[in-house]
Amino acid sequence: MRFDIQGQPVGKQRPRLGGTNTYTPKKTQEWAVKVQNCAKRAEIGKHYTEEPVSVDIVIERAITKSWSKKRKQASLEFGYASAKPDVDNVSKAILDALKGLAWKDDTQVAKLTVTRLHSERDNTSVEILPLSSFWK
Repeated sequence: MRFDIQGQPVGKQRPRLGGTNTYTPKKTQEWAVKVQNCAKRAEIGKHYTEEPVSVDIVIERAITKSWSKKRKQASLEFGYASAKPDVDNVSKAILDALKGLAWKDDTQVAKLTVTRLHSERDNTSVEILPLSSFWK
């Protein structure tokens, strides 16, 4: 099961206080809806599971346009990127958004791999593999 989310990734933001209530920031809510819509288009819900899963997330970040050709080429060759948002916050936002759609709860994620790379465009790929198939 695999799907892509085009555009810049958004990390899970901390809940905010508004008077006596706490609320999830709008940017985080919008990203969750985008993740869910992309997963639904890929028919991830057909593979809903309550078994342990492995999740592989690849975050591709577009290279800054102001960089020189030489720096851009070197970045693409090196591959790995360090930039905001943090990979742990992006993965948390994705895992939380898939609750009830791909799995019952993100506690089922037994293996998680997150990689951030330089690329020509912003894109996030998510691949979900059931681990139960390895035990049969």
